[in-house]
Amino acid sequence: MHQFSFDFGDPFFDLAGWQVGLQVITFENTYGLDPDRTRLETRDGGFVIAAEGLTWAGRQLKAQGRASVRARRTADGLELEAGAVLASKIRCTKLILRGLPSGGLIGRGWLGGSFPPGGAILSYPSDLHTPLIFLRLPDGDHLYFRSLDDRLRCKRFAVYEREGLVTAELIHEDAAHEMSNYAETPPWRVGRCADPDAIVEEHLAHLEHSF
Repeated sequence: MHQFSFDFGDPFFDLAGWQVGLQVITFENTYGLDPDRTRLETRDGGFVIAAEGLTWAGRQLKAQGRASVRARRTADGLELEAGAVLASKIRCTKLILRGLPSGGLIGRGWLGGSFPPGGAILSYPSDLHTPLIFLRLPDGDHLYFRSLDDRLRCKRFAVYEREGLVTAELIHEDAAHEMSNYAETPPWRVGRCADPDAIVEEHLAHLEHSF
């Protein structure tokens, strides 16, 4: 979780009701999308966020680089992929979903509860046995966040509450020996469901096929 003592100024985009942003983290800095050089397009019923430039230090400074988010609608949410090209080696990419309803976090061994006021970080493979977490909502539904990676690569889920709403950060890290100035995430799947067990079964089927 990369928290700042100032407003980082990330632009967010409404993708079928989900508020989505992106940050790219190198070993020296954190970059956001430059809103002056970023466009949102609709393609084939989905969305593409394309940035031809980046910013840092709360949008005070601009940087060269490109980044994108591709999203397609699913039956209950979105499937998202992010990519970036910078001059420096990329450590990780972070998809940010803000404005989510407050709820209880489920992730470690399918047990959970209210997360601490400062937020919570669940890491795969150290904390989680698979890259899947849920946010249990007061009405009984669940939001889910899952990676469809077919390789063992680090993921981190950072979840925190601000003014009664939840932000979820979905962080993907390439294998250390493959890190370069180019990064491409595997698909992330996010959605709202009434039956989390059905999502678990779907996720297990992906694991069985991949591994």
